[in-house]
Amino acid sequence: MFVLPIEIISFFLNLKPFSQSGVATYGDIMQFFIFFILIFLIIKKDKLGILQLFISSIIALGIMLLLKHYFSTTLRFYHENIARISQRPDVLSDFDGFPSGHTTAAFIACGFIWAKFGVKFGLIAFIFAAFVGLSRIYVMRHTTLQVICGAILGFFTAFIVVKKLTFKQKSSTQNLTKKEKNAEN
Repeated sequence: MFVLPIEIISFFLNLKPFSQSGVATYGDIMQFFIFFILIFLIIKKDKLGILQLFISSIIALGIMLLLKHYFSTTLRFYHENIARISQRPDVLSDFDGFPSGHTTAAFIACGFIWAKFGVKFGLIAFIFAAFVGLSRIYVMRHTTLQVICGAILGFFTAFIVVKKLTFKQKSSTQNLTKKEKNAEN
């Protein structure tokens, strides 16, 4: 029953799900948790939610890519001791592990769900996202610190963006209501 969707997703991601561990496959697929949320928002026709998710993703993934680039190039050659925070546990010559990209992406979705739909759904999303981080540690692609930093980056970026954009929408709606009341008087 679940084999066909995994096969389809794996084809597009160039994964070999049945030749690697299930834990690794889970982490590779669920890093795209954001897209599952995006599909839901499109079906619900939630334009504000789509905008919030898009802005959250651009900011968090942009910061993540800048950090990875900074550690793997600049710091690696000039401050190797500091760059060790970004060293991958499985390939010691790779310094592009900080922060974990898979975990950042999964926690963008988690932070978005928590801020938009509340704690109940947020905790469920947290469990799904946490397993992505744990999968990255389990397959030795990242250290615990790299995963925790990716989780913090993704979660709080999305949470703050959703709360700030929601607040602005509410305040502009309240201003319109006040203007309508003044026009009636």
